[in-house]
This record gives sequence, C-alpha cells and structure tokens, in this order.
Amino acid sequence: MRRRDFIKIAFGSATAWPFVASAQTPERKLLIGTLTGLGEGSRARERYAAFLQRLQELGWTQERNIRMEYRWGSGDNDNIRRQAAELVALAPDVMVVTGFLSTEQVLRAT
Repeated sequence: MRRRDFIKIAFGSATAWPFVASAQTPERKLLIGTLTGLGEGSRARERYAAFLQRLQELGWTQERNIRMEYRWGSGDNDNIRRQAAELVALAPDVMVVTGFLSTEQVLRAT
C-alpha cells in the first residue's frame, strides 16, 4: 500500500469517526406496568391520570419515552392473579400496584 493511500484511509476514517460517535441512538421507552384490584371504571383512572401528569412535568411523556400497560382486577381474586402474572411476564421496568390483593399476587408472581 502506498503511503498516500494509507494517509487517505487513516484521515478519512478519523474525520468520519466523530460523526458516527455523535449519531443519536433512539431513546428506549421505559415500560411502566400498573395493576389495581379495582375495575377500569373506578377512581383508579383518575389516579393514573394524575400519575401521568406528574410524570409529564418531570419530562416523561407517554409514547415518547414511557409506555404504560394497565391491568384491572375488577375485584375478582382469580382475575387479579391472572393480571398479575401477565404483568410480570411483560417484565416492566417499573410496576405501580395498588391494593393488598394486587400487591400480594404480584409478589407471588415475581
């Protein structure tokens, strides 16, 4: 290999490296799983809305950098158990669980 060719290759890759290094990688979405023993039409929706609002104030926006997965127990112990197992299988980064039965079932599923 001639000296000029080597310098071109070395200089070309050295100048291209900063552009490759500064390329932004897509931001990973944080998965937040929620489970409540209440039904979907309950006050839990209002609580989750307030939770999301606070997250937005802190810079976490749904479908931009977080994704929410909601599970509702509807007061049925068997349904709560199924929903807990399903939620744990999703392997969320964070779980928000309300209620004694829901918490107990998530702990058993993990």
